[in-house]
Amino acid sequence: MLYSCLLHEKVLLIDLQCEQIYANFGNKDTIEQNIFNTTSLTLPLLRSVFDDVKHLALTSFDIVVLDLSNLQNAHNLDFVFETLFEYFFEKGKEIYIINIKTTLYDNLKLNKLESKALLKGLNNNEYCLHFSLSKTMTIPFPEILYFKFKLFQELFEKKMLSANSGYYGENKEKLSYSSDVYLDKYINIKVFNEDKPFSHFGLFLLAHSVKSLFNNEKNNQYLFTMSINGSYIASMLSRLLGVEVSYLDHLGPINRMYKTKLDNRILTGKHYFLVSDVICLGTETKKAESIISYENAFVDGYITIVNIKTVTRPNDKPTFSLFEINKENNNIFNYSIKTELNKL
Repeated sequence: MLYSCLLHEKVLLIDLQCEQIYANFGNKDTIEQNIFNTTSLTLPLLRSVFDDVKHLALTSFDIVVLDLSNLQNAHNLDFVFETLFEYFFEKGKEIYIINIKTTLYDNLKLNKLESKALLKGLNNNEYCLHFSLSKTMTIPFPEILYFKFKLFQELFEKKMLSANSGYYGENKEKLSYSSDVYLDKYINIKVFNEDKPFSHFGLFLLAHSVKSLFNNEKNNQYLFTMSINGSYIASMLSRLLGVEVSYLDHLGPINRMYKTKLDNRILTGKHYFLVSDVICLGTETKKAESIISYENAFVDGYITIVNIKTVTRPNDKPTFSLFEINKENNNIFNYSIKTELNKL
């Protein structure tokens, strides 16, 4: 299964570190099971990717992006990688091989392909190669380094706006579970979680966006979640980041939470990042933050799939999301929050 096989507007993207990480998840013998440790590309993974690629409809895309971000070693894989490259090149596809570290460039013997390259670039000691039989450049070269994030965002928006995806739809002004407001639109993160491999790649990108916050040499950083959907997201991020997670379901009023219920879940002096499916008014996250503070622990930030930015204000803690609805794009989504005062 290709987890990072994003196809949009004739572009096929494959992130090989993402593929290697999820392949390692099923291998109990390897310790390389998170984004910090997974730096080696393996032969079984590359062969599996090639086998999956051969089942793709070639007419669906014109451009191939092979992303080698964060990979450093690939021993005795030059023949298989060259075979994968030639498969696309002989079919007349425009190819970008990007974010290639010097050691990986040597391991894969990519100098053998340079004679076919239209352009070779070097950015922060990482190579980028562009191949095209038509001698054109469809994607501006500087933008290709950030292309996968933009591509995922565009695909997420497309799914949100699709009537058949189930991601986003009418809620008929139902009362919010966590706040005393009416929401006429519903964001169904359960559908996102079940939309594999799309959600797996999204969580991989989210893990990379927050990884700078975590220092694996310390044991005082944790993920914390407080819903069923959030627990799935947190458990995936836990494996991708190699960080432990605490879970507390169905947060009620704070004055009904007792210390005996929190033992072995929130640890004094530790630092937590709150993981949620959707952050809108932030009622549940505020409850969770109060409970964590009560245990003399700390909340350092928020991680969510969708962030509804209802107002613009400076935040003392960072919020990381895969997608945001805000005043700039809400003319497309028409997300609204109402109270009975709106009807006066």
